[in-house]
Order: sequence, then structure tokens, then C-alpha cells
Amino acid sequence: MYLPERKNYFQVPDNFLINIFDILKKYPIKNILDLGSGRTTIFFNKYCSYANIYSIENDDKYINKDYNIYKVDAVVNEDESYYNNDQLFDIIGDIKFDLISIDGPIGYKVNHPRQNILQIIDNKLLNDEYFIFLHDTDRLGEQWLINKIFEHLKINNYDFDYKFLDIPHGAILIYHVNYQETILCPCCNHISSKNDLTYIGNNSSILDKYYLIGAGLRKTVCPYCYSNDRSRLIYSYLKSFDFTNKNILHVAPENEISILFDKANLYERICNFSEPYDSYSNNLKNVDLCDMSCYDDNTFDFIICNHVLEHVIDDNLALLELHRVLKKNGILIMQVPLAIGLENTLYKNECILDDPSHKRLYGDNYQTYIEKYGFISEKVYLADKLKNCGLNPLEYINIFRNI
Repeated sequence: MYLPERKNYFQVPDNFLINIFDILKKYPIKNILDLGSGRTTIFFNKYCSYANIYSIENDDKYINKDYNIYKVDAVVNEDESYYNNDQLFDIIGDIKFDLISIDGPIGYKVNHPRQNILQIIDNKLLNDEYFIFLHDTDRLGEQWLINKIFEHLKINNYDFDYKFLDIPHGAILIYHVNYQETILCPCCNHISSKNDLTYIGNNSSILDKYYLIGAGLRKTVCPYCYSNDRSRLIYSYLKSFDFTNKNILHVAPENEISILFDKANLYERICNFSEPYDSYSNNLKNVDLCDMSCYDDNTFDFIICNHVLEHVIDDNLALLELHRVLKKNGILIMQVPLAIGLENTLYKNECILDDPSHKRLYGDNYQTYIEKYGFISEKVYLADKLKNCGLNPLEYINIFRNI
């Protein structure tokens, strides 16, 4: 898994970031408050580009100009120091936060460490599902603050639990989770216990180095319609569209998504794999994505192509063809396994990919790479709006429009 390099003033240890990452994998996090910039700031910007991130810092030494960090003044009294509350609340307003990270002190006195969290609690700016991470619990200042946090949570009628994390210098996670134990499948409208979901995917050694969105072994398959997390995401996005009289191309089609296109003018289902798709209906056509000469230029209004491009030998030819057959302003939805933290795409001849049918592993440059073929890209994030639909909290939809 990618972790930002530790520098002399980025003291948060790896295990602290890994514990935060474990929360990001399980819960939709939309608003993040980062009290004290450093390694956590780099980490949030890398893994949470879909979220609203508010990193607060008073010292130029800790301000990384690659990220949007809000500078506020420090108020220093005889026995305490903290951020200027007026400046802080001018920035965050009445936003309610899902995750707050408290990283390091201002000053070194007992009542010093980021105590603005107390005013945030008093202003009821914690969401119903919230997480507060605080590092350096071996310090007196942090221990004082933890007790104050507990006190203010009780005064403001927040239910909470906590656990101490076994990492260098100590840390604590304080939380209140109204976590759904059931999911409502948006594809078939059945409610299932999470215990009834079945597995898809495989364990991956690459997961030890990167977090793969849309890949890996995970328990997400609906027992009724057999949709998984990534197909439910696409279905949830597309169901709001009117496909009447539209031309649709669906590559390696998912049955649970196909039902949305019954009013389309033209609905073409194609597959460029050698393996037979026995579960699909007889109207599946065998078309090579790198040579779609059977279709004229500017034919389709929508193309859905999920987890196909990584299998294609020459993605250059495939992208040229996809652009050719898509109408101007047409929409291409094209998901692939994405390795967060991998700067550039990794090719099979450069490493051993866990799935032998994969020709490459796309990284953080995926959107800019596709844009070179005449598309503009957009990320659509739905997990925070559909919290009980069994979506991957980190997965967003890649929308590419033909320009």
C-alpha cells in the first residue's frame, strides 16, 4: 500500500495511516478535518480526492504547497495554545465532519494539542457516523485532550466508543457508527443481510503494496440478482437517465445493468473475450474492441465498458475505436481496476500481475491517459449518498465525454 514518505517533520507512523485507511475502505467519508498538516495531509489528498478535505496549519514549515492547506494563526497563552477559533470557523463554517485527524501539538504545554476539536464538538459539527483519530497519546497534553473530548461528547449527547491503537507513541480512535448490517440492492430492491452476500474476486499480492479499487477478494455479491459492488455503482448512476431512442453499446454486459436499456433505439451487447458468456442471452456479439469496423463513426450515445480495458492487448487501438464510434458529447463509462498510489500504469512485462489475463495495472494517471484520446473526464462519487447499497466507499465512476 502506498504511504507518503516520512520526512523529518512528518512524524505520523505508518500504522496510524493504515488504521485511517481501514476506515476509508469501510465507510463513506465525505468531509475530513485535518488539524495539523503533514503526512496525514498527503495521505488524505492521495486516497480521498473525492472528499472535502480541510487541512489546518499555522506554521509555514509544515505547509506543503502541493495541497490546499488553510493557514490560521496560533493563539498562545501562558498555559495553552490552539488555533484561532474565529479564523478556523470562518473556513469550516457549519460543515459536519465524518473524520477528524488530530496530528501533533501547537507548543509543548499540558493544554496544548489541537483543542479546537472541543469547540467543534460543542458546535455539533460531527456527523452521525464520525471518527476522531488522535496521535501521540503518550503525551500529557494529548491525554488531557482525550479526557476533555469525552467530557464534551457527553455534554453534547453524542454516543461514543473508543479504542487505543498499538502504534509508536500511541493513538486513539474515538467513534460512533450507525453501521448498516443489511444492504438494499439498488438493482433488484431486495434487502440482504451482509452475512448472506457472497464473494467475488481473488486475493492479490499487489494489495500489499497498493489499494486496488474494483479488485481483490471481497464479500459483495447480492444473493438475488448477483450484482456486485461495482455493477451496483454503475446501475445507481445510470438509472436516472432516459435511454429512450438512444444508441447504447455495452461491452462485456452485466445483466443487472442491461435491464435499464429496454427503451433504447439500438442496444448492442458485445464481448471481445475468447471465453463463452453462457449466462448471457443469444444477442451477444463477438466484436474485437480494437476493430469495431462493423459500427459507423458517431453511432452511440452511451458506451458502458467495465473492467475490460485491462484485458485488451492494445488499449491504444481500443481507445481510438471507442472514441470513433461514440457521438460528440456522448458518454463513455469505463471502469478498470485502479491502484491508488501507483503514479503511472504498470505493464505486464514490468511486473507479475496477479491476474494472468490482465495486460496492465492502471494507476493515478488513468484519467489523464484516457483524455489524450479526445475525452474529458469526470469522477462521480455516490457511496456517501447510498450508504446502505453495498458500494465500495473509495470507488467512484469514471465518466469520459467525447469532445
